Amino acid sequence: QSLAILSFSQMLPNPKTQIELSAISYKPTIAILLRLDQSPERFPEHGGVQFLEHRDLAFISDNQRKGISDEPAFTVHLSNELSDSLWEDSDEEVLAATTALIKDHLNGVAVTDFQIQRWRYAGPEEVRAEPTIVWGANPTIALAGEAFAGPKVEGAFRSGVAAAEMINVALSSS
Repeated sequence: QSLAILSFSQMLPNPKTQIELSAISYKPTIAILLRLDQSPERFPEHGGVQFLEHRDLAFISDNQRKGISDEPAFTVHLSNELSDSLWEDSDEEVLAATTALIKDHLNGVAVTDFQIQRWRYAGPEEVRAEPTIVWGANPTIALAGEAFAGPKVEGAFRSGVAAAEMINVALSSS
């Protein structure tokens, strides 16, 4: 997507970097927001559980415990593999698979509403060694994100900081 925008804007990097960037590929993730009829009793007080070794689940958040929702609600991220296998399924099928996976976390609480978000470009297949790529002068352009400094919000944040620092250096030397 970034290369298409840069191409349209006629601000592409050198051909070698273009080839490297075009090789970046991503894994899909399906995120499900579940509105609940009440808050489950047994859930970590901090409001989140990451599943580093689970085949089908990546993350569950109790949004009310985390203080980001007034109503009882869970956010669930399926693993990249399960997301890929459910990608073309209906929302109802994704909901059924998800609630079956997290039934122990729901503790008998009922889902009253749901919303499903499919992220085609959610996590990089591989992470590049450098945290950002910067080129050009007037304007200086930087690409940042999960593919450069690691997956998830934390990696994207580190990459963004690195990009800002590199732009700062470029601007102060011109």
